[in-house]
Amino acid sequence: MAEPGCAGVILVEVEVEAAGLNFADAERLRGSYQPPKLPFVPGGEIVGRTADGRRVLAFANAAYASKAVVKTPVEIPEDLPAGAALALLVQGLTAWHLLRTAARLAPGESVVINAAAGGVGHLAVQLAKEFGAGRVIGTASTADKQNLVLNLGADAAVNGAADGYAERVLAANGGDPVNMVLDAVGGPVFDAATRVLAPFGRLITYGTSGGVDPSPVDPGLLSEHNIAVGVTGSAPTCACPVAPPPKRWRS
Repeated sequence: MAEPGCAGVILVEVEVEAAGLNFADAERLRGSYQPPKLPFVPGGEIVGRTADGRRVLAFANAAYASKAVVKTPVEIPEDLPAGAALALLVQGLTAWHLLRTAARLAPGESVVINAAAGGVGHLAVQLAKEFGAGRVIGTASTADKQNLVLNLGADAAVNGAADGYAERVLAANGGDPVNMVLDAVGGPVFDAATRVLAPFGRLITYGTSGGVDPSPVDPGLLSEHNIAVGVTGSAPTCACPVAPPPKRWRS
């Protein structure tokens, strides 16, 4: 089924093969993140097949269903695993926009990625290297996760706990402050991240997975150290074709 939607957008019915599960989806189901109005069907992205046989990837409301109506689906190869394709949509576009649009990473800059073993974080590590970051430092809560971050290409991986955070991050960067931090943890970790930034550094927050909101940001601190704090939410909907991930990416 293909029907015109608002403003000429074409709506397409898709038989769902797989739907993505993001951290934000789980938090919404718990009622702790943008609690939905009931009745509510969760899910925001799918891989599926159209009536004419095309295998597609798309944003979708109420994705946890056998069929979904989507707009602007992107055709994907038959041999691309559904999990890899779904990882590129919300998580992949979020990682891309964090580095390119929000933080505006320049070649040679140092970047810290908190929760670097997570859905967005593990892609941000790989993208930061691809975009020419001078040094990529990932934080993670366990030794196994830190090893994963290193295997993904990070130059260093440290424990991400708030206590001693600044000391560990600075040591991992040779004692120098860093150019940017991407943070999805919030709370005291966000607060600690403000202490590791170089002049004109950027701290971008895109979540509070730690369950604690950060302290209010002191404008005087920003002015004194010439640093910027920004907030970004879900990745903007992208109507452009999504290319398959390079083979060296690991989903």
